[in-house]
Amino acid sequence: MITMTHVEKQLGDFRLAVDDLVLYDGVTIVIGKNGAGKSTFLQLAATAQFPDQGEISYNRKTVKEDLPIIRMDIGFLPSGIELYEEMTPKKFLLYMCTLKGIREGREEISALLDSFGLLAFQNKKIAKLSEGQKQRVAIAQTFLGLPRFVLLDEPLTCLDIAERKKVMAYISNYANNRTVLTTTHELNDWEGICEGILWIENGEVHFHGSPEQWTSSLPLSVWKGIVPVDYLLSVQDGKLIHSRISRDRAHVRIIANQNPDPAVFTETKPTIEDAYFIRKADQFSSSK
Repeated sequence: MITMTHVEKQLGDFRLAVDDLVLYDGVTIVIGKNGAGKSTFLQLAATAQFPDQGEISYNRKTVKEDLPIIRMDIGFLPSGIELYEEMTPKKFLLYMCTLKGIREGREEISALLDSFGLLAFQNKKIAKLSEGQKQRVAIAQTFLGLPRFVLLDEPLTCLDIAERKKVMAYISNYANNRTVLTTTHELNDWEGICEGILWIENGEVHFHGSPEQWTSSLPLSVWKGIVPVDYLLSVQDGKLIHSRISRDRAHVRIIANQNPDPAVFTETKPTIEDAYFIRKADQFSSSK
């Protein structure tokens, strides 16, 4: 459990403010547009930066009093992490074990290399690996020492579909009785995996709760139907959330407060990504 109380961080003209927030065990996805404050939030949670005001605690241990102990229990994947490309994945992970004070890490490293599909490349220089393989090495270092708190900034970057599924399955299993936070722009990837959603916009928390709370009590509904391709030209900006064209027809999902054409559209349950579009649309209309 991570608790933030009256936390503030000023970076140039940008200010992140979190009044009172408790993040429980399980996977919580941190969402929001670019520049909203997601990475800054994650860096504060990872103790890579410190708040100008307020307090962050980890299972009641505070940064002010227990920083060394807390850091031993944190795994962090920052955005754009730099790897030592002249090292091999195995040597890099051994080096990271040394930095983290993990004395007996060889068996753990072998297990991580296996879990992330890197055994075949463990003795190959990182410089010669694909971008997806490099990303998996970066992810693997996060879990060294079995940290209680895991902070991941866009972990699925550069991964193909199969790799994404493997990484998400590992994270989902790992999060049992541990606190995992991950930023993402691919909300539907985490459907059925995340147990919490944290929405940050303009440096402020706009929502924190379960996926069920996130997709319920929405101001607009989601409607799906099959329409002529020309229909797409008549849909108002921001109302079309998905389309797939097949010959002269389009399979679409739109958001509206009522059924736009009962002969064509049926209401469907919103995904967590649908709910994001709806909440953003409602936020925009409220600000006018």
